Amino acid sequence: MTLCYEGANCETDINECTEEPCENGECFERSDPSYWESDWELTFADLAGYICHCHPGFAGENCSVNIDECESEPCQNGATCEDQINAYTCELCEENIDECESQPCENGGWCEDGRASYSCHCPEAEAGQVPWGGLHCHVKLYGCVDHQCMNGAFCQPWLEEGQHGHTCLCPHGFYDDHCSTRTTFSFSTPGFMLLHAVPAESDHGELEHHVHPGFGVQLQFRTTIPNMLVFFRGDADSHLLLEIVNGGLQAKAFSEESEMNVRFTGLVSDGDWRGVHVFLDEDALVLVLKGSGCDRDGCKVTDVGVDGPFHPSESFSQVYIEDQRPELGCSKVDWCEADPCYGHGHCVDLWSSYQCDCFRPFYGKNCSHDSTKQLIFLELTVPWKELMDEGNEMIHDKYQELLPLPAHPEGSPGVPRPVERHSLSNVSWVFPGVSYRRDMP
Repeated sequence: MTLCYEGANCETDINECTEEPCENGECFERSDPSYWESDWELTFADLAGYICHCHPGFAGENCSVNIDECESEPCQNGATCEDQINAYTCELCEENIDECESQPCENGGWCEDGRASYSCHCPEAEAGQVPWGGLHCHVKLYGCVDHQCMNGAFCQPWLEEGQHGHTCLCPHGFYDDHCSTRTTFSFSTPGFMLLHAVPAESDHGELEHHVHPGFGVQLQFRTTIPNMLVFFRGDADSHLLLEIVNGGLQAKAFSEESEMNVRFTGLVSDGDWRGVHVFLDEDALVLVLKGSGCDRDGCKVTDVGVDGPFHPSESFSQVYIEDQRPELGCSKVDWCEADPCYGHGHCVDLWSSYQCDCFRPFYGKNCSHDSTKQLIFLELTVPWKELMDEGNEMIHDKYQELLPLPAHPEGSPGVPRPVERHSLSNVSWVFPGVSYRRDMP
């Protein structure tokens, strides 16, 4: 406990600055009223002790720490930095020597100059040739000769302590030393696939994960379907789910005690690969999305539960993924590339098929039918005079949803022209796409 007063009745203020506690700075006594503002509300605890205002170049409670100005390595070209008080000096600064001037790289390698060093970047080998490696691109790398990398993996040769070897760089959907194990599945039929996820537990009965301590699901996906369920973990009473709604991504966590929702509104149903991680962490639902439209750290959306802690049930060992017959790999046909709608509609890629949203007046699966090229004949049972009197207005009111009436060159705008057929008693009233016929009296 710090004492700031003394005397029989604690009436004498102790000046803590009399002992000069600030080594490289000026001491200010907290209880000195000249440092106060008139509207401050202070307690005795606020008035105890002192404050040190350090001289430039020093820090710490008592200004005892000399700031190292050389810590940021300000000297260049190999010079040595010497720290001073609120300053530094660089010694033995010499002109930078270009180590690449001697052209140390061989066999077409290019040299990159560094600080008192250099690096050789070896050229790529032509098809069927062994690449060059080593410090000066002077050693042939035989590690990829007769390599066993599979499924289109890239073989990267290396040389360590005189031993040749290689590393298989796997494409998306494969892993292991030879890229032979598939990790990608396609789902194209209705239904669900059930996975049993039994998490490993620590000695304290808590879930262990390298990113978070709670329940979650992490995966990569790509799709063109704007509305679908990605996964469902749990049961009706307690679950965690991820779904695509109108092209955006939405995660929900539900239990009897709590309900949380997070949503990423950007488009994710454009066919590009994306990584998603959904998890429950410290009573919060977190969605992290990586891929197009997000920075290096990903797009992160969080919802903190206000109803109470989330307690998953034993059903969280069940993970449902939409589909019942998964296919190995992720082959995809670009259904809209060939323009199956013939330019008469908007093509919607449904992953395993397509849909044409036709522009008027086209219709059909491929928008190949034109409704304006068809004639519909309707028999009118009204007297001829009544038809002539009411004429265009009656027909327009009854069939205006089919097509608007155009202007006609031989009549007033919107009025049809009678067209004689083989019989003089038969007259057709013709509009684009619709024909109304009445026998002459």
